[in-house]
Amino acid sequence: MEQRYKNFLLLLAALACFAVGAALFIDDNDMVYEQTEKTQEEKDNNGGDTVKDQGENAAEEDEAAVSAKIGSDGENFFVNYRMQRDKRRDNQTELYQNILNDASRDEEAKAAAQTALEQLYHVAAVEDKIEEILIGRHYSDVIFVMENTVSLLIVKKASLNEEEKTALSSFVCSYAGIAADSLSVFTVD
Repeated sequence: MEQRYKNFLLLLAALACFAVGAALFIDDNDMVYEQTEKTQEEKDNNGGDTVKDQGENAAEEDEAAVSAKIGSDGENFFVNYRMQRDKRRDNQTELYQNILNDASRDEEAKAAAQTALEQLYHVAAVEDKIEEILIGRHYSDVIFVMENTVSLLIVKKASLNEEEKTALSSFVCSYAGIAADSLSVFTVD
């Protein structure tokens, strides 16, 4: 029970962050994450932002924008989430590709960008495949979000009984290679 409480608190904190992002970005059709690359001097002055930090910030901002719509627009939540996620993935991919193609970048920055790009592709493949499998198992719609420490499974359904929830959790954790206590399962009707 204590772990469920921790997961619930983590979700509430994430939703609070999501709400702030939504207020800033949800209706901006030209939403572009301004992840300009800082000069070495700016990096030194600011403590050195990394490629991973930039990608995670974009992900957090995008999650914020989409998750705020769960309560107010459940019918379009799944469609809107996928559109925003695709946009975020495209922006992150472009950022990493630009770093890889920038001749002025050192090998360390390029290696970090390559690693981040490979991780982005891996996470995208796992998220997409889990959603595809579960939709194939007759769930009308599903969103799976795999973050560093917390993963969310959102199922379009009025409710799930404990048996369904356990089966979903078991499958997702096994397929994604994540710990059961890092996954929270929710429903949106």
